[in-house]
Amino acid sequence: GTAAANLLDDYEEGTWTPVPQGGTTVGTFSSPAGHQTGTYTKIGQTVHISMMLYATSFTGTGDFEIHGLPFAVGGSAATMAVQANNPPWTLTVNKQNITAYPTSTKIAFRATDWQGGVGMIVAQCGGSTTIGYIRISGVYHS
Repeated sequence: GTAAANLLDDYEEGTWTPVPQGGTTVGTFSSPAGHQTGTYTKIGQTVHISMMLYATSFTGTGDFEIHGLPFAVGGSAATMAVQANNPPWTLTVNKQNITAYPTSTKIAFRATDWQGGVGMIVAQCGGSTTIGYIRISGVYHS
């Protein structure tokens, strides 16, 4: 269209660095070169992200979070697809449906129970002192 209201006025592509942290104690981590990567495409207020993270050590405590989103989250939150091998969080047997959700300038994680109506919990650091591959892709609004 030619109307000013329909003009695309914001398009950006780039990279960002996903940083694992604990919500209570930030902790430290060690990641081999090339194993802590993220990309984004921003179109208007819509931000498409993808990331991959692997760490040989991780010492955070409390809620497991990934910081470093390229833009602060604005408006309503979204959920994102997660694939994790040897994740650094502990969940009970019935709470294995993990979801990532952007909030503020980070990604948080929560699990839902496979039994309906039981509720959800926030994923806590623990279970492993390493981070097997975590891959996330999704969209949120800035």
